[in-house]
Amino acid sequence: MNAMSDATRERYLYQDCALLALAISDLTGWPCVLISEGPDDDPDVRHVLVRMPDGRLLDVDGPHGDYRDEEPWVAADWGLAEADWRQPDIMADAAAVLAGYGLAVPGRVTRTTRIRAVRPGWRAAR
Repeated sequence: MNAMSDATRERYLYQDCALLALAISDLTGWPCVLISEGPDDDPDVRHVLVRMPDGRLLDVDGPHGDYRDEEPWVAADWGLAEADWRQPDIMADAAAVLAGYGLAVPGRVTRTTRIRAVRPGWRAAR
């Protein structure tokens, strides 16, 4: 169970689901998917989630197996850039969702964990 506040939960269900999905995807490497309804030429976007390796979809409320007809989605589809979701509060909320549902991915190396500390006065090898 996720211990997120009601306001934060509603934010990611009804307003910033794409940002949370992108942050979770960034932490796990799992792809984002879009749920929409309506005609192909003018669909009504319902939700953006992440597809887990077992096929279920994940959002702030946890894993779901009851969605269908999802399609692949990437940030560029909506003109989003890493700076939009790689904010400390969003990344922390994404990590909290994973941990809250026991889905942490131990040892996963992301761009943020690849940064090495360099002691003052040290030079990089050429």
